[in-house]
Amino acid sequence: MENDNVEDRPHFIVSITVNFLVSDSAPSNLMVNEANSGDGAAADEEKNRFLHAKRNLSYIIIFFIVKLLWIVAKYLIKKDECYMTFEEILPRLKAGEKVIREGWGGAELYVKLVGQSEHDGETLNPYFLINVRGEGYTMFTPTVCDLLAEDWIIVN
Repeated sequence: MENDNVEDRPHFIVSITVNFLVSDSAPSNLMVNEANSGDGAAADEEKNRFLHAKRNLSYIIIFFIVKLLWIVAKYLIKKDECYMTFEEILPRLKAGEKVIREGWGGAELYVKLVGQSEHDGETLNPYFLINVRGEGYTMFTPTVCDLLAEDWIIVN
């Protein structure tokens, strides 16, 4: 096509601006080439299609905003219910429960407290064990970071 002017194309020219999702009607910059449309019916049909697409897009955006808020709320609820400090998990360890830090996210399975016992006639003081996948049990001494962490959880 030698002469490819916008005015010669047999379709509508739509320019969407920031007011797309906030206005109740088609934007004022929805331009229709009246010479190609023949009458106002095609322009009305195009505006209706535009408004329908706008409404559908609005529903999709609202859906994703609600979904994002739901994910954030679930995270905050989980954090409030499950995550604990070392001070909070210590009584649970003494009660025989197993714990782990969410922040480790590696091969560590759980930490448990082994109570006072006896070995070769000598008293063995309580100590922590950590169970690591593929390695078995190892003695565990919490670091300062572990003691200050707020992402301890109970392992079922």
